[in-house]
Amino acid sequence: MKKLFLFTLICSLGFFTACSDDDDNDTPTPTPPEVNLAKEIEGLYNADLFLTYESAQDTSDQTINFFPQGKDYVKLKTSNINYKIGKNTIGSIEIDSIPVANSFSKAADHNIYFKITNKKVILSKLGEMTANGNGSIGGGAIQFQLKLQNTDLTVDLNFKGRQTMNDQPEILKMTFDNDMVLSQPEIKYENYKYEIVFYVKPDADLSKLQLTPIIELSKGAIVKPVSGEVVDFSKAIDQGDNTEFVYFNVVSENYQKTRQYRARFKIGQSVPKATFENWVSEGNDFYKPEGQWATSNKGISLIKIFPGLYDGGAIVAPVTEGQSGKAAKISTAYTTGKESILGFPPIPVITSGSLFLGDFEVDTKNTLNSTQFGIPYFQKPIRVKGYYKYKPGEKYYYCKDPKNNSNKAELDPEKTDQGALSAVLYEVDNYTEFLNGETIFNSDKIVAIAQLITGQQDSFKEFDLTLDYKQQYNPAKKYRFAVIFSSSKDGDKFCGAGGSELIVDEVEVINE
Repeated sequence: MKKLFLFTLICSLGFFTACSDDDDNDTPTPTPPEVNLAKEIEGLYNADLFLTYESAQDTSDQTINFFPQGKDYVKLKTSNINYKIGKNTIGSIEIDSIPVANSFSKAADHNIYFKITNKKVILSKLGEMTANGNGSIGGGAIQFQLKLQNTDLTVDLNFKGRQTMNDQPEILKMTFDNDMVLSQPEIKYENYKYEIVFYVKPDADLSKLQLTPIIELSKGAIVKPVSGEVVDFSKAIDQGDNTEFVYFNVVSENYQKTRQYRARFKIGQSVPKATFENWVSEGNDFYKPEGQWATSNKGISLIKIFPGLYDGGAIVAPVTEGQSGKAAKISTAYTTGKESILGFPPIPVITSGSLFLGDFEVDTKNTLNSTQFGIPYFQKPIRVKGYYKYKPGEKYYYCKDPKNNSNKAELDPEKTDQGALSAVLYEVDNYTEFLNGETIFNSDKIVAIAQLITGQQDSFKEFDLTLDYKQQYNPAKKYRFAVIFSSSKDGDKFCGAGGSELIVDEVEVINE
């Protein structure tokens, strides 16, 4: 445990500054830094337990874990106490909001004290009990007395032990104080690797990306490069498998475990005007527009594995007859319908095409989760404009139970398909979050939204989506922004008409 000599130091400072009142010196008295006592005693302690119940006594080895709850309170949790009272064991004891202090009396030393007063404790087998007790921690040693009572029984528990060394080599937080950084690093475990990702401004001079990370570690751990050391990130731009990562190596307090984190950065880009002139391969002779656009082509490629369901081509593809040069055509496919087989989800009767800002990763357990709508966005979008035309398919199919029976749909001669052009800005806690096909239009994370529902439109027509802000935009928060083009507005419910086509061109996002 960290040694606390701060109290003595403060007392000494108080003595000398008191004398200065007799002097003409106007130097202000320094304010001593606050000590986070809860953080000081955080951790795991091995302890001998001496238990007394009625006339019986028992001893056992236990662990006590302290978790900070603010600066001056902790949560306490013991391991399972297997002593039986009647037919039931005591089990684990958890107590919240325990106050900690340098002293609960006028006398003070270098220990940290905690006191439990009439706390209600629920034990899984013995029910509700009242807890009273106190303890102290100093020099890594703990002494702790606890009394548990209810109307039927009283149990006295006395713990004595020492803090164990932490075996976790973890980076808890990393921050930069640099104007080139758009968003602070996010730490995640992905593809069996520990990743650190942050965003920099589009106009940042990458050759000058010498940053000083301030690193918060698990208790007692050490890291190289160390916190506060200047690190060269200039070559760590995200390039997939070709990225030149910056590596941070962490060793646990007990030197038993190590962990490597690899750090990279991405450029926080706005969305360039989409002219749809250039397309890149998605495999299987399918293509997507260059840049941050994604398509639902991967979904249709899986359906094509099953003979007789769909023999057509991509449901998002370039066409040469755009408003200016090429354009993007989004189509709805009639895919017959098939029950779940070989671990695949049911194949729907209707599969709507989608072109959107974001990513498409096939989720065979929930196909609507495949569409990961939105890209990290660092500006306030106001409008999305461009050109479109739309042709509905001839036969509209309605799916009564899209959640459980997407492979079943009925022909509805009374309905005509419609296309949808949408823009959604939503807030996230971190950039690993996203809204999907189930949540993109109904989540409480939505900050702003705009949508145009269109029927037949034979020639190109200009559209202008103005975002309606439901919540105030805050540049300090994190957002994702999605522009979504769907050939069937109810495609997320597996309703629509095979052959419906939405063509879009010259798409531009206007920011504030």
